Amino acid sequence: MHVGLRPSSFQFTYSVTDLLKRDLLYFEQVHICSLSEYNVFDEMETTDSEYFDKIQNDLRLAYDHHLVHTFNLSDILNFIMKEFGNDFDPSLQPIFQKILEIRKPKVELFNKKTTSRRNMEEIINEYTNFVDDSENDVTRVSSILLNKLTNDQLVPLIQNDFSIGVSQNSKVLEVVLSKIPIPDANVSWQQIIDYRADPDSIKKFNALRVWIQDISTMDYSKNEISDRIDYLLNDYESHLNFHKLKHTHSTLRVWVTTVAEIAESLVRLKFSKIAETVFTLSEKNLELYEAELQAPGREIAYISKARGFVK
Repeated sequence: MHVGLRPSSFQFTYSVTDLLKRDLLYFEQVHICSLSEYNVFDEMETTDSEYFDKIQNDLRLAYDHHLVHTFNLSDILNFIMKEFGNDFDPSLQPIFQKILEIRKPKVELFNKKTTSRRNMEEIINEYTNFVDDSENDVTRVSSILLNKLTNDQLVPLIQNDFSIGVSQNSKVLEVVLSKIPIPDANVSWQQIIDYRADPDSIKKFNALRVWIQDISTMDYSKNEISDRIDYLLNDYESHLNFHKLKHTHSTLRVWVTTVAEIAESLVRLKFSKIAETVFTLSEKNLELYEAELQAPGREIAYISKARGFVK
């Protein structure tokens, strides 16, 4: 399973619904990570309860369909220590060390002495930035740990910073995600669910994933990867638009030349003639389908389809 990991940071929470919809156009699931049980969403419940309720309502369908989950790093670590004690895989030790090194938010920022000396707005900004950095670290470490413990592929998605510097594959994925637009509030969760289940979407997505694997073996920069995607998209969409136009004109020509024949056939009950016309139109649809299968750049057709879906 391909899973995206998101931090429970302040940056993420204020665009959570739209970003998750975009993430789920690529990933099978998204897990929202936090260091402990108490996270940014809990803070929002007390500081901005109206927005908190809105988020929970927005995400209910995603939770119900198991598209979005929450992940608590401390609980997982405690479970491992409880179950295995000192008998855990030695390769996990550096990861545990990274977890211990994650900086905790400075609660002392809010003590009376500090507040009296500094502007409250500066204190709040310092605190939120600290939390964001901390939760970003949590998400990165969580991906390393879960990739060790499971057979899933987990990728940390850091707000405004998709690049994680782990592999070339991550670099390609960063660019690919940047090409998929973020759905707005007009795109419902049910539409996302239906889009993901569409056989054509699945076929195009699998082709895109294979292309990502192939291009990840090349030592391209992000700009070079972006240029190649744009080139392939332009080729694919130009080819498809031409054949759609050709399909429209040829279909119209069939109807214009046969409409009188169909009317005459109905009067004379010549159903074979009507069937012949329907068959001709089916042939035209098949030609368009074949044109799409042979289109240059079809490896990344999923990006084109996602863009059309979001509009």
